[in-house]
Amino acid sequence: MSVVNKMLQDLEKRQQQPQSADYQPPAKSRHGWWLVGVLPLAMLAFAGYWLLPDWLEKITHQESLDTINEQQQSTAAVKADPASAKSGSKDTESVRTTEPSTTQTTGEPEQVPVAAPPDLMVPEPRTPGLAPSARVTGSTAQQQVTPTPSAALTIKSADTDTPSQWALLKVRVQQAIADKRPLDAVADLKRMLAIQGDSHQVRLKLAALMHDTGMRAQAGLLLEEGVKLYPEQAELRLMLARWLQGNNSQEQALSVLQEIQPELLGHPDFYALRAQLAQQQNQLELAISDYLLLSQYQPDRFKWRLGLAVALDRAGRLPAALEQYNWLKGQNLPPEARQFVQQRLQVLGG
Repeated sequence: MSVVNKMLQDLEKRQQQPQSADYQPPAKSRHGWWLVGVLPLAMLAFAGYWLLPDWLEKITHQESLDTINEQQQSTAAVKADPASAKSGSKDTESVRTTEPSTTQTTGEPEQVPVAAPPDLMVPEPRTPGLAPSARVTGSTAQQQVTPTPSAALTIKSADTDTPSQWALLKVRVQQAIADKRPLDAVADLKRMLAIQGDSHQVRLKLAALMHDTGMRAQAGLLLEEGVKLYPEQAELRLMLARWLQGNNSQEQALSVLQEIQPELLGHPDFYALRAQLAQQQNQLELAISDYLLLSQYQPDRFKWRLGLAVALDRAGRLPAALEQYNWLKGQNLPPEARQFVQQRLQVLGG
């Protein structure tokens, strides 16, 4: 009986709690489809990640081989062209090659390289688009090749900054002269003359140092070279004439000075030496002319007046000579010059 009661009590409890009496099966897992659908895709992606680079590398390698073969065929065709084989000169010529149109993976026309000597191969940056000398028409690629002259590609070494080098050599020459090192000064002056051959002052200074250091023959050759290169340069002729005069070549010295007629202003020593040499060689008219110019240029300088008086006296033009002697008599002359003027006045009756 107790068993029956217990069963009834259990039944009542179940009726009071209907929800608890219903059987609720466990919820089905919602993630089962992921294993079936996503996992294979992930495996395919993983396999592609490892296999795709090898596949792309094989394709790229094959395309590179095809491109190289096409370039070699194009180069051989250009070399076999008789027109380009005969072009030995550096003039511009055009080599036209016709081949099936090829398109790169980017859609750009392929530029066909033309074989050239190693010293003419100058790499140029490639930009997207047509090559500088290539035109594509229809299915035919036409390229014009212009060989560059080798002279245009010759790269000269950077020259030394001439003004800076000149200034440095000038300072070194001054320092060498101050330190009484004439040979060092001569060496640097030669370098300066090599840089600027028309620097007459450098040539004159170099000739003077050569003469003073015993290189007299070289000094004369240097001056002769300067006169040949610059025949109108009065200072070079004057120094060469003095060098010839010092070597007992008065006739040659006068000849050097007679070839030009520089302006008197700035070149009085030129006319003074020429007048002196002319008077020594009895070319009195030339001496009178030059001394007269000098007397007009510097009328108070007694040296020119004395030279003019002597030239007039020796030429037999006594009245003009007396006029010059009388002017000299009233000047403050050195003792020897004064004595000579007085003697000539006594002889000429002045």
